[in-house]
Amino acid sequence: MIRMLLLASLACLAGISRSLAQDLPPQPLEFRISFSPQAEDQPLDGRILLFIADNDRREPRFQVNDSPETQMVFGVDVEGLAPGEAAVIDGGVFGYPIESIALLPPGEYWVQAMLNRYDTYHLANGHTVKLPASWKAGQNFRREPGNLFSKPRRVYLHPRKSGVVRIELTEV
Repeated sequence: MIRMLLLASLACLAGISRSLAQDLPPQPLEFRISFSPQAEDQPLDGRILLFIADNDRREPRFQVNDSPETQMVFGVDVEGLAPGEAAVIDGGVFGYPIESIALLPPGEYWVQAMLNRYDTYHLANGHTVKLPASWKAGQNFRREPGNLFSKPRRVYLHPRKSGVVRIELTEV
């Protein structure tokens, strides 16, 4: 009798927890982009760029341009981003050619992220600025030595339901 009562209680609790999980609202799309200490062991300054492509003809970072076939890019500046700490790109971050990931049509995409490193320059007028060096790769930040990037990954994205997508920058 006690065992039957215990089993009935467990079944009831399982049903309640399943019901509560179904009642949770869907989480809007958000990207959390980080790098590991193996990629870089110091905090970094720069711009985190998220590339989203609807095809895999090339890596997403090489498909953003000023043509009608351009793919999407979104970015946030980071200062002192430590290994393991995540930069967040969500619906409030401006992008190109669409303004926000909140406007992204649901579907299959290839995503890739990178950190375009900034160097600190102390100017003669007393100002300090942080800018990308971008000189070793002929002003092409996508190929600049020392920038961190992720491998492209295929994912299904829905701006109102996908929740958190984690991307780790593992390549240098």
